[in-house]
Amino acid sequence: MPSAGALWRHGITTREYESMLDAQDGVCAICRQTTKLVIDHSHDCCPAISYRGRGCGRCVRGLACMRCNNFLGYLEKSGPDVLLRALRYLAGDNPRGVVSAYGGLAYLEADSRSLGMPWPDYCEKFGL
Repeated sequence: MPSAGALWRHGITTREYESMLDAQDGVCAICRQTTKLVIDHSHDCCPAISYRGRGCGRCVRGLACMRCNNFLGYLEKSGPDVLLRALRYLAGDNPRGVVSAYGGLAYLEADSRSLGMPWPDYCEKFGL
């Protein structure tokens, strides 16, 4: 459970936090690990959440571990093209042509199939 100050800074209640925690089965929304979770929010809405400022609560997306929260913050600032380049890199578009176990873009194609969504529709929905 985060501190009362963290809940206040993000503009949510203990009940809202616990509801998110239950909805996520007590794990990080991204990596599904059970490490300490932090409150993730969109910096587009409330960029200045700090020990002095308070967020609106509407831009809280969920709970993430610190590693994933930092990753999301980096992606949010860098834009989706960075993620796509990273996936292509993992898919073998790198100087030595090494393909990761996850296969980069192939992983997203598998995700589109698991959602029952044709690849072009998936790309359009997620801005790929």
